[in-house]
Amino acid sequence: MKNISISISAKHIPALSCEYSLEHTLLRASAGLFIALVCAYVYFVTASVFHVMGSGEAHTEIKRLSGVVASLEQSFFEKTELVTRERGGDLGLVPVAKTTYVQSQNAVVGVTPRQTGI
Repeated sequence: MKNISISISAKHIPALSCEYSLEHTLLRASAGLFIALVCAYVYFVTASVFHVMGSGEAHTEIKRLSGVVASLEQSFFEKTELVTRERGGDLGLVPVAKTTYVQSQNAVVGVTPRQTGI
């Protein structure tokens, strides 16, 4: 191996050779800012990944619940076909006669029961 000597004649620059009073403080502040920015970056990337995972799970749950609702609707329609007038009569249900509907414009309605003399 050869030893290569390089001679560089450097000029003495006073601005680069002395340490300023704010240099150490600014170096610490910039290092702290850099660390804070890296932490913020990691936080936001992690939050977005969790958001995407949660969104996927939510869509899966929506599909599952839609299936459950569909099966309940199917069961409801199957059971409503079993209810007929004859079946209602067997259960003790009777048609309502002489129905009167009352509509009032007032918020408070007073109702007095009819006296039957008992």
